[in-house]
Amino acid sequence: MLKIKNNKYTKQQINFVENLVHKGESVTRSTMQMCLEFGLNYSENTGRRFRKIMQKLGITNNVVKVEDTDVFKEAQNKTKINI
Repeated sequence: MLKIKNNKYTKQQINFVENLVHKGESVTRSTMQMCLEFGLNYSENTGRRFRKIMQKLGITNNVVKVEDTDVFKEAQNKTKINI
């Protein structure tokens, strides 16, 4: 189990967001709903923190290498053909 260093949010709050994300909600929308549920103020900092937490837990993967995109691979193949 991956341990997330987190002093500000409880496991219950993190699990709340995680469950909504698994149901198809975005991390931002899930975090906003969690803030409403737990009586917290939502801010961009809160959203960024939860996006980072979800990424560290392996729930989301927002980082895409340009080399892994279909557009890049297609352009790379066109370049090889033209050489």
